[in-house]
Amino acid sequence: MDKVMPVRDVFARIILDPRGYPAVETEVLAGENTVGKATASMGSRGSSSCAVLSASEETVCGEEAEWEKCMEEAERVSDYINSTAAEALIGKNVFDQETVDRIISMSGERVRTGIQSGCRGLLALSLASARVAAQVSAIPLFRYLGGIKVKKMPLPLVTLIDECPECGRWLLAPIREQADGEQQGTVQSGKYMDGLRDNLYMCAKIYHAVGKMIRERGFYTGIGDSGGWILPVAEREKTVRILEQSVRNAGYQTGRDVMTAEVSGQKQRGQERGITKQTGLPNTVLIDVCRADTLTELMEQVRRVRQEGYCAAVGSSRPMTDPFSADLAVACEADMIWAGAPCRGENLAVYNQLLVIEEQI
Repeated sequence: MDKVMPVRDVFARIILDPRGYPAVETEVLAGENTVGKATASMGSRGSSSCAVLSASEETVCGEEAEWEKCMEEAERVSDYINSTAAEALIGKNVFDQETVDRIISMSGERVRTGIQSGCRGLLALSLASARVAAQVSAIPLFRYLGGIKVKKMPLPLVTLIDECPECGRWLLAPIREQADGEQQGTVQSGKYMDGLRDNLYMCAKIYHAVGKMIRERGFYTGIGDSGGWILPVAEREKTVRILEQSVRNAGYQTGRDVMTAEVSGQKQRGQERGITKQTGLPNTVLIDVCRADTLTELMEQVRRVRQEGYCAAVGSSRPMTDPFSADLAVACEADMIWAGAPCRGENLAVYNQLLVIEEQI
C-alpha cells in the first residue's frame, strides 16, 4: 500500500434520523485536521430485510417503548465506538479499508449481542473512515471507492405507491433497451435514455402525475414512509389503471419507457444478511445498506449479486440525509438505486448526489 496516514481520533454521537428516531453519527480524524463524517440508522423498517419494500411494514422503532429501546442501543453502540473500537483503530492506516473494516467487524460481533435485528450503527464508523481517506486524497468518494474506470450510472428505482389497502407497494423503473431491441426492466448494458438525469426526471414527472390523478379521482392522499403516495383504493385493477393512465398523462408508455411492479409482503430472502430478492422486479436483488456493518461487506454483496447474474439495486430501508448510498452504487457499478420516491429530503439527497456524480463522470 503506497499511502499511509494514521487514524488520530474517533468520536461517535447520537443524533436523530429523518423520522425522529435515534441514529449514530461518527467522525474519524486523520492527518492534521481532516475529518470524515458519516451517519447510520439504528433500525430498518420491518423486523427483517424481507420487509424492506413491503407495504404492510412495522417500523422497528414505532412506539414510545421501542423508541427508548433504540436509544438504549444507540447509546451502547456509540459508547463502544468511543471506547473499544476507537482504541483499536487509532494508529491504523486510514487507507487500509479492509483492516479498518475487519476491526469493525470484530467489534460488531461483540456489540451485536443483545441488539435487535436491523441495528447497524457501526456502519457509520466504516463509512467515516472511507470518507476521510477520500478527502485526504482530494478525490470524490465514488472515485476513491470504485477507481478511475468507473463510468456507469445506476438507473433510479422509485416508489410510486407506499400504501394501498389490497396491494403491496408499487415501484417504477425505467426500461433499458438492448442492442437487439429486447427490452427489460434492468439490464447491465444497453441503449437507453440519455443518462441518469433524464431517467430521474421522467420518474419524478410520473410520480407527480400519479398524485394529480389520485386527487382528480376525489381521493384524499398523503405520502408514506418512503415518500410514495397513499392510495385509498381497495381494488388492485383500479390501482393499475390509475398508474397506467398517469404514465400516459406524463407523456410516456408503460412497457416501452417504464415498467411498474407491485412488491407484496411475500418475498424471498437472500442467503446473505442484508439482501432481499424482490419478486416484483425481474432478476433484481436489493442490497440494503443499513443492514451491513462495514463498507467492505456492502461492496462484496454487490459483487456477489452481479456475479450470480442478478441485477443489483442498492438502497436503504432506513435512509439518512447522508447520501452515501449514491457514491456506493456508482463505485460498485450497481444496476439500480432505490432511494424511495422523488420526495422527502433524505431521498432527494441521494438522487441529487447522483446528478452531481454524473456531471463528474
